[in-house]
Amino acid sequence: MKKALSLILALMMLCSVSALAELAGGWTVPEDTTLTDEALDVFYGAVGYDANLWPACVMGTQVVAGTNYAMLCAGLNDVEIVYVYHNVSGENELLRRQVLVAYDDTAVGGWMKLGDDQPSEEAIRSAFDSLLGVSVDEYYTLAQQVVAGTNYMVLCRKVTVTAEPVNGWAMATVYVAPDGSASVTDMQDVVLSINED
Repeated sequence: MKKALSLILALMMLCSVSALAELAGGWTVPEDTTLTDEALDVFYGAVGYDANLWPACVMGTQVVAGTNYAMLCAGLNDVEIVYVYHNVSGENELLRRQVLVAYDDTAVGGWMKLGDDQPSEEAIRSAFDSLLGVSVDEYYTLAQQVVAGTNYMVLCRKVTVTAEPVNGWAMATVYVAPDGSASVTDMQDVVLSINED
């Protein structure tokens, strides 16, 4: 009995150390994605004020020898995730720019900046509410595409509806029909990473 208990305790310790290592090296999706003064200082310290990038939210943080931030940003002709690093000495550095959508107003079927006819909150919310196994608690409509109706590219923060919920980000295509009904036609996870794919 003592040996079995010792083995169980050893396995529990091994599992908890493994979970801590994964958490320390992984990205954390914050409950509150609001841009704080600290996050803005890090962003502008790394990117500068004349980069034609406007941060919208903090998508995630990663604890390293300092902190990495992943921030959703609007550019002149695109929407990006901008990764910046704040080291323990207080210095900031731009790590990577990851384009989520590049606007192409000239191509038939291209993704365009949002026009005046943005989808209603009700339409987008009804599309997300119809999903099974996942709930969406925050979203950003990034672009539109004219079809027989309109597709909207939407970045959403999703939470799995499971015993142990998992937070993450996904890009969803929400189709809004001419009659106003809406549905999610595609959803792909967004993986936060300072490394090029």
